[in-house]
Amino acid sequence: MIVEAIPSVSLRNKLISIFDSNIHTVSNRGKTGAKSRAVYIRVANDLGLRCQDILNLKKSDINDDGETIILNDITETKTNKVQYQKVLVGDTAERLRAHIAEFPLSPFVFIGGAKAAKPLTRKSVWENMKNAADELGIEQNVGTHSLRKSAALSFWAMGASSSEIKEMLNHNSEKQTQVYTGSRKYINQAMVLDNQRMMSGELTDPSQRTDSRALARADIFA
Repeated sequence: MIVEAIPSVSLRNKLISIFDSNIHTVSNRGKTGAKSRAVYIRVANDLGLRCQDILNLKKSDINDDGETIILNDITETKTNKVQYQKVLVGDTAERLRAHIAEFPLSPFVFIGGAKAAKPLTRKSVWENMKNAADELGIEQNVGTHSLRKSAALSFWAMGASSSEIKEMLNHNSEKQTQVYTGSRKYINQAMVLDNQRMMSGELTDPSQRTDSRALARADIFA
């Protein structure tokens, strides 16, 4: 079954809140992993990188000037392509900065065990994603790739072009990017609505066509 995006910003924020609350509910042995997952989900939601590429990050892959955090060029696990620099700012950068400072002895950014000797695993993230989605009653098929697709939809809905998103996600083609953004659904919906409006006489001026991105934003902010 294909993993789907989570368009709703409200649901994504609730998902993040559950990851935060898990820090206080797990055993002491599991707190390190819970803290890593709570930061991971913010980075994934902001950047749309693949799960494993985020989990593979080491501190040596990061530059921090105190305001922005730059992820250096990395080689993607899935494609073996170079994923060029990405920038984190705001709350996500602050959380990541504090998380790294809390575990100074580990070479890894996202830590899977109390001894900080191993990175967080994709299975751990997936299990917590599924549990949180079930708790929230999210109907979509949710997995670690959901946040990559959710980020792509948000980028497009807020005005980024397919070529810009293609570069951000490091896709081979804009066709692949359009699948991730889900833009075709909203473009088709807008065209059907406009055809109906035209037939009813409501739409006579092409400049008044339905904004497909506005339809996407309606789902995002529902």
